[in-house]
Amino acid sequence: MPTMTVQCYDSSFDFAPYARLPELLKRQTYLPHRDPGGALLMAVDHCFSIRGQGTVMTGTILQGALAVNDTVEIPALEVTKKVKSIQMFRQPVSGAMQGDRVGVCVTQFTPNC
Repeated sequence: MPTMTVQCYDSSFDFAPYARLPELLKRQTYLPHRDPGGALLMAVDHCFSIRGQGTVMTGTILQGALAVNDTVEIPALEVTKKVKSIQMFRQPVSGAMQGDRVGVCVTQFTPNC
């Protein structure tokens, strides 16, 4: 991995060698491959009830994909529930996939978290 020395601003500093810094950074970063295939696996880290709406489970989708009106299984509780809504960063979305951090609202479910 290439390294580049940096320092605080000095009026006599020559910025010319750093003109290639943006290109070096672009070459070192990448977008990971996200696969919507496979069964849904979501790491739920928090859940809470919203009166009149249902129960919201927040977490990260580790595998698969999810959409509004899908049926999800919660194996630890041996129940399946319908997805009422999905939010990502407080914005409603119609679906989410591997790597997304989401809040999933399901109905008729009492959180035991």
